[in-house]
Amino acid sequence: MSEFLLTLDTNILLYSVDKDAGVKQYQALEVIERAAIEQTGVLTLQALSEFYFAAVRKGKMPADDARAQVEDWQILFPTIVPSAQTLVNALKVVHEHNIQFWDAMVWAVAKENGVKTLLSEDFQHGRVLGGVRFVNPFLEVAGVAEPMTEYAARVIHAETDIVLEDETFERFVELGGQTTSPSRPIREAAKRLDDEGF
Repeated sequence: MSEFLLTLDTNILLYSVDKDAGVKQYQALEVIERAAIEQTGVLTLQALSEFYFAAVRKGKMPADDARAQVEDWQILFPTIVPSAQTLVNALKVVHEHNIQFWDAMVWAVAKENGVKTLLSEDFQHGRVLGGVRFVNPFLEVAGVAEPMTEYAARVIHAETDIVLEDETFERFVELGGQTTSPSRPIREAAKRLDDEGF
């Protein structure tokens, strides 16, 4: 894949392991699963680092489990890192658009790496800045009862031609099978693969 559609902010990653988050945990898990299966996402080094720190500090998981989770996500998603120019771009956005510094850093890394959508609760939903669209996956779209995760999936399907590699799918199923049963999108993807003779 030459261009990545989305990246997930720290809050999405944290909700995915937070049993106290209610429906947001399931929505976050669905977003992560879909991005992994469809190979549409990357994770920033910052989001992974913040996840580890917050998950351990807030008691969401032991340090060893948090480290293992970060390593699993690094298998599923390419990790994008800041450059010297990232800081310059982030500072410009902080000054010109009144965005918090660490949010600006996530945005700048995403922009530099061709990411089109940043999924987060921390930005103004629907805003586009420098070609990066901010999407809150926990909102309903235009008052319709369709969760943002399903809306985002439709957008991903409409804007990409995804090729699912067997090795990536098998690794994802292996990791996902450790804690939960497959979600509806996973079951549907598996059925499509079976129907196609894989």
